[in-house]
Amino acid sequence: MTPLPTHWGLTISEWLTILAIILGPIIAVLTQLGIQRSNSKRDEKMRVFKTFMGLRATWVQQDFVQAFNLVDVIFYKNLQVRQKRKELFTLLTSRAGADLIPDEVMRANDLFAEMLAMIGHELGYDFGHTEIKGTAYLPTGQQRLADESRQLMQQTLAVMEGRQNLGVVIRTEEAQQPQLMRRPER
Repeated sequence: MTPLPTHWGLTISEWLTILAIILGPIIAVLTQLGIQRSNSKRDEKMRVFKTFMGLRATWVQQDFVQAFNLVDVIFYKNLQVRQKRKELFTLLTSRAGADLIPDEVMRANDLFAEMLAMIGHELGYDFGHTEIKGTAYLPTGQQRLADESRQLMQQTLAVMEGRQNLGVVIRTEEAQQPQLMRRPER
């Protein structure tokens, strides 16, 4: 039997063992970092998706606005999602602060539902945009409370800015005299 070729006194199989000992942990760490990065990106996408799904009936919530503003960054590689967001953004900002007319509101709802369906599809959900659009829930009591709060803020602001007077009603009521407690006599 012929001896195996050696380098520095080690056989090829010994060199391969040393190489595996050195490279094995490095490859394992790099693989783990790649998996963590992939999971982190998916988690960010999922957070935006869940925020949109949870608040799709109340667009004025701060979390909704923040998620909307993050779409271009988090879905950077998904050009369809970014294009749909751009269309929606253009529609929402077209009136420079004025309320959208009913046709524009319907168009905005359609664009948003289409964008949300695309995001869901990327994450493995098979929701159609009509299903997303038609299943948003907002209790009437919550809507009424939001409307009343907005009205109260507007009226308070009008008073503070001097555009509206604050009506004051003065009522006089007879002051009730406190009843003194007397000790029972013995």
